[in-house]
Amino acid sequence: MPLIFALALAAQMSPMTTPVQPLPKGTGLPPPGTEEAQVMAPVTALLNGIAARDATAIGEALRPDATATIATEQAGASTITHKTRAELLARFTPGPERFQERLGDPAIEIDGDIAMVW
Repeated sequence: MPLIFALALAAQMSPMTTPVQPLPKGTGLPPPGTEEAQVMAPVTALLNGIAARDATAIGEALRPDATATIATEQAGASTITHKTRAELLARFTPGPERFQERLGDPAIEIDGDIAMVW
């Protein structure tokens, strides 16, 4: 009987959650010479290449075996396509259109030899 009472009492308690560390907030671009700056170097090079529509610069920022997954939405329909490195680079030809992504306040997480920037 005590076990049933304990289970009933436990069921009435508010649900417990596992504490989770908050995501680090971006604090601006990292100073040169830091591990974070090393992570940002290829990201910055890639975004600069995209802004300039320079397929050569983009290719230098990518791994030789890179692929791309592109998700688009139009009129409520989602499309996901996969591109090879060559197909991706072929999309970047000189033209008047410009894309400028701004990462003035990135958050960088480094875990061993894996890093994530957002």
